[in-house]
Amino acid sequence: QWKPNTYRANLSAIKNHVLPSLGKTKVRDLEHQDVLLWYNQINRAAGTRNRVLANLSTMMRHAEIVGIRQPGTNPCRHMRKHQSQFDAEYLDTKAFAKLGNVLRQFEGRYALPVAFIWFLALTGCRRGEAEAAQWSHLEDNKLILPDSKTGPKTIWLGKQVVRLLRGLPRTSDFIFVS
Repeated sequence: QWKPNTYRANLSAIKNHVLPSLGKTKVRDLEHQDVLLWYNQINRAAGTRNRVLANLSTMMRHAEIVGIRQPGTNPCRHMRKHQSQFDAEYLDTKAFAKLGNVLRQFEGRYALPVAFIWFLALTGCRRGEAEAAQWSHLEDNKLILPDSKTGPKTIWLGKQVVRLLRGLPRTSDFIFVS
């Protein structure tokens, strides 16, 4: 049921972090202390560590469902996730104007990348949503994405974005080709 990118990321987490350390331990024999020791030895960013722990926890819950482990024995339970160091930075009017000035300096040489950044800034789209956007998804002042991280999604486009898109060449099915 995972989307392709989520599948690849989770498979990588399992192959690179779970199996090398815990792969020889039988699922029914895995204890909380084993998981705690393993988790504390993962030398990666907080987000990666949290994804790996969530993957292992999901596998243990499944093992309970199919009868490999006793119900309520998930060794990952009550483990505290590490907090990410990421802090979003929001642009105020002055900072947004500064971004605009910088982008205008590069419009001539890097028209499509600059348009892409403008599109992201003006719509709040995720990068992947903008990369997947196709001309056929455009309908008047909205972009109707059949699939996004959270499922189908409509993004309402302001006048500036509509103007921006009208100025782009249609050389591919995708709005932002490269």
